[in-house]
Amino acid sequence: MTLKILIILIPIAIFFTIIAIYFFHWAIKQKQYEDLEKETFNIFNEGSPNLHTKNKKND
Repeated sequence: MTLKILIILIPIAIFFTIIAIYFFHWAIKQKQYEDLEKETFNIFNEGSPNLHTKNKKND
């Protein structure tokens, strides 16, 4: 019984490993990891309206 499960699980694990490697390679090729420092400061930009100030204006 254990051997039958391994015969099924090992190809599935290999398949998911190949998929993960493919998507990691794609992300590097698309330069997703090019500049990680810039993205950390995007939360400080005023690109989206602040919901807290909207509520104060309505009161």
